[in-house]
Amino acid sequence: MAEQSPARRSRRRRARRRRAVAVAVGVVVIGGGSAVGIAATSGNGTTRRVATVSLGSVTQTVESSGTITSSLKLTPAFSSSGTVKSVNVKTGDTVSKGETLATLDTTALQADVDSANSTLASAKQKLEADKTGQTSVGSALGSSNTAASSNIVSSISDSTAQIVDAFAAAAPPSSSSSISALIKQVEAAQNAVIAAQQNVDAAQAAIDEAQKTVDADVTQNVKLRDAQKTACATTPSDTSGSSSSSSSEPPPVSDECSSAMAAYEASADTLASDMATLDAKISTQDGYLKDLDSAITSLDKLIDQLQKAAASSGSGGSGGSGGTPPNSGTSAPGRPSQGGSAPSGSAPSGSGSRPSGSAPSGSGSAPSGSGQSGTGQTGTGQTSTPASASQLAADQASIDAAQAQLTLSEQNLAAATLKSPAAGTVAAVGLSAGSSSSGQTITIVGTGIAGVDISVSLSQLDQVKVGQPVTVAADGISTKLHGTVTSIGMLSSTSGSRTTFPITVQLGAGTPKVFDGSGADAVITTGSASNVVTVPNSAIQSTAGGQHSVTVVKGGKTTTVRVTLGVAGSDTSQVKSGLQAGQQVVLADMSQPLPNSTNSTGTGTGTFRLPGVGGGGTFPGFGGEQTGR
Repeated sequence: MAEQSPARRSRRRRARRRRAVAVAVGVVVIGGGSAVGIAATSGNGTTRRVATVSLGSVTQTVESSGTITSSLKLTPAFSSSGTVKSVNVKTGDTVSKGETLATLDTTALQADVDSANSTLASAKQKLEADKTGQTSVGSALGSSNTAASSNIVSSISDSTAQIVDAFAAAAPPSSSSSISALIKQVEAAQNAVIAAQQNVDAAQAAIDEAQKTVDADVTQNVKLRDAQKTACATTPSDTSGSSSSSSSEPPPVSDECSSAMAAYEASADTLASDMATLDAKISTQDGYLKDLDSAITSLDKLIDQLQKAAASSGSGGSGGSGGTPPNSGTSAPGRPSQGGSAPSGSAPSGSGSRPSGSAPSGSGSAPSGSGQSGTGQTGTGQTSTPASASQLAADQASIDAAQAQLTLSEQNLAAATLKSPAAGTVAAVGLSAGSSSSGQTITIVGTGIAGVDISVSLSQLDQVKVGQPVTVAADGISTKLHGTVTSIGMLSSTSGSRTTFPITVQLGAGTPKVFDGSGADAVITTGSASNVVTVPNSAIQSTAGGQHSVTVVKGGKTTTVRVTLGVAGSDTSQVKSGLQAGQQVVLADMSQPLPNSTNSTGTGTGTFRLPGVGGGGTFPGFGGEQTGR
C-alpha cells in the first residue's frame, strides 16, 4: 500500500474524532429519555446533564384511588331491638320516600309504654300526696273544737285550698288567717323545690350527653397519639451532605410524621374544647344543686312553723276536753268517707268496720279515712310526720326519671315501623320475618348520577378545593369519566402513620352506568399554567427553608440562581422569576445513587419535593453547591 500523505492522514483523524463525539452524544440522548437534556463533558472529565429552559404548559394534579358510590346510599334500620313482624320489600324494588319497608311486633313495645305510664302516674300521685300531707297538718286544727268542724271535714275534698277554707270558718279568726298564710308559703316553697329538682335532672341529662362526647374524643385521641408515635419513631436517614450540620440542627421530620402530629394536635384541641363544655355543664348543675338545697331548707322551716302553729291553735281552741290531737281520726291526704259522722260508739256509714281506738271526748266517732298511709294522720287518732322537703325533691326526681323512660318507650313504639328515608332502589335486605332486628338493615341506593369517594393525605389537602375538575378511570369502563370535587371532609382517618381526609367527587351528566362499590382512580387538577417559563423538576434544588434554586450553565461555567416557582407538575414546574427561556440548567447528577431503603434522598441536602407530595417527589443527587463543576 502506498504511503498516505500527511494531509490525508490529518483529515481521517478529524473524521474519527467527529464520529466518536457523535456516538457519545447519541448514547447520552437515548439514555436520557425524552431528549430534554444533553451531556457535556468539561475539561476535567466531569459529565453533567443540561436542559434548555423553555416556554410551555404545566398542570399540577393530586392522584388518589377510591370507590364508585351511588348518588344516594342509605341503610335504614330499626332504632330498637325487637322481633320482625313483616318485611314489605325485596331486592330490586323501587321505593318512594316514606314507604313502609318493615314492621316489628309491637306486643312487648306496647307493654313497655303501659308500664312506663303506670310508673309515671304512681310517681305523680306520690308527689301530690306528700305535698298535701305537708299542708294538711295545719288545716285540721278545728277538728277537736266543735262537732260542726267534724262535719265539715267529712264533706271536703282532698284539695289543700278547700281544707284551708273549711277550717278558716271553724277556727278562731286570728289563728285561721295565720295558718292560711303559712300554707300558701308552704305551697310556694314546694313549687320552688320541684322546679329546682327539675333543673338538676335536666342538667344531669346534658352532662351525660357531654360525657359521651368526651369519651369518644378520648378514644380518638389515644388512637391518633399511637399513630403519631409510629410515624415519628424514625427519621429520614442522614446523608454525607448533611453530616456536618447534624450537631447543630434538629433531624429532619418526615411528611408522615408532620401529618400525624397535626392530626393529634387537632384531636387534642377538640378534646380540650369538649372537656371545657363538660365542665361548664357540671358547673351549671352545681348552681342548680345549691338552689335545690336552699329551697329544701326553706320548705323544711315553713313546714316546722306550720306544725307549731297548728299545735298552738289546736290547744287553745274551744270545745272538747282539751289536749286533743289535731286531725284526730282523719286520714290525709286521702278523702274521708262520705257517710258523715256517726253517733258515738257506732261506725260511720260505708266504713264497713269501726276504726281502731275510741273517739276523743266530745268529738263523736272518727270518720273512716280513705287516704294513703304514711302521710298526714290515720284513723287511729295518731299523728304521723309529714313528708320532708328532701322527700318532695326525691318524688320529683322519680317523676323526671319515669317521664324520660316513657318518652323512650313511646319513641321505640313509634319506630316499630321502618320507612324509607328517600326514594331509590332496594339494594339489599338484611331483615327477615320472625328474626331479631338487632344489627340488621335495608340498603337503599339512589338512581341519580354516581360519584367517587376518595381520600387525600393531610400534606395534599390544602391543594384540593371544591369545584376543581377530576378525571376518573373506573373499573369496567373503557372511557375516561369526568367529574368535580363537591365536598372535602373535616374528619380525618389514620392508618398506621398516614392521615387522610375524605373527598367526594360528583361525576358529570351523561356518565355511563357504573356499579356501586367498584374501584376507580381519580386525578384532581389542582392548578395549571400556559405559555410560561418551565424547567424540569430534576434541575430544581430546594432548601429546608422553602427556597428554590437551579444551576445555570453559561460559557462552560456554572452559577447557582435562586428561582420562584409557580405551578408544579409531575415532570416540569413553572418558574415565575429567576430564569428566561433559552438558558441552560444542570439536571440531576447521574453519578449520585438513586433513592433506596437506606438513602431516601441521595447525597446533598437540597432536593426538590413536589408540593404536597408526602414521602415522594424528590430528585436525588442535585443538592448542594454545584458552582464550578
